[in-house]
Amino acid sequence: MQDPYHYEKYLANSQFLADINNERKQKQQQYKDNMLSLEQLVLVRFSEDVLVVPKDSAWFGYWDGQRLQSMNETDLYQVNPIVHTVTPTYITAMLAMVAL
Repeated sequence: MQDPYHYEKYLANSQFLADINNERKQKQQQYKDNMLSLEQLVLVRFSEDVLVVPKDSAWFGYWDGQRLQSMNETDLYQVNPIVHTVTPTYITAMLAMVAL
């Protein structure tokens, strides 16, 4: 999990998120190409989610240590022109658990 208080530790130990977000010093052109090829981006957040914290990170929101930033306020959005190529569709879904 990305931690604003331990960012370097996060980068050193992240096996997926830092890579897919292209946060490493050496950027991956394929990740950029994949984002640029998108025609639509649908971001789903579950209203009662307890696994993704904060749940707004499902919409690329980020807790900066003081407040929750929306996607367009994050460093990832501000410095990375990749994410400007598509307008996301935001969905908040209710998760229903069904016992069989």
